[in-house]
Amino acid sequence: MSSNMEIVVFAIVLAIVVPAVLLISAVILRAAIGLYNRLVGGPESQRAVPAPSFNQAIGIVVLSAILNWIIGAVVAQAAYYAAQSGWIVNSEPAEWVPTTLLSFLAMATVIAYRLPTRFPRALGVTLCHTVVWVAVAGVTVLIGVAAGAAIAAV
Repeated sequence: MSSNMEIVVFAIVLAIVVPAVLLISAVILRAAIGLYNRLVGGPESQRAVPAPSFNQAIGIVVLSAILNWIIGAVVAQAAYYAAQSGWIVNSEPAEWVPTTLLSFLAMATVIAYRLPTRFPRALGVTLCHTVVWVAVAGVTVLIGVAAGAAIAAV
């Protein structure tokens, strides 16, 4: 019975959470491109990156997520084997540092591939994307802490 419940929970996560995160990520990508364009002189600037359609943004996010999953799996395996052979003592930093850098470059590569822009501009958009994600995560945490404090006070 327990394994059936796990399958149901997994199916719910796949059906609701994954599409919701993709939609949020597509909105954040479009916001990041808007932020980047504002920083380089507006959407009419020669250095501006054209905003993708919503479907294009979802495609960029999906392709980036797939690449990030592959990168994470490969780096985790490499760190595991390095730790097993004694090359490194703690494999955790050996996993997240290269994974973070490679994921950043993968996102920029996908943006440069899917939008008519150059790689350095895609790096700027990716940096703005990261900043917007951190801001959204920070606001979400603050709301959660405030809600928790309000509930605890009752």
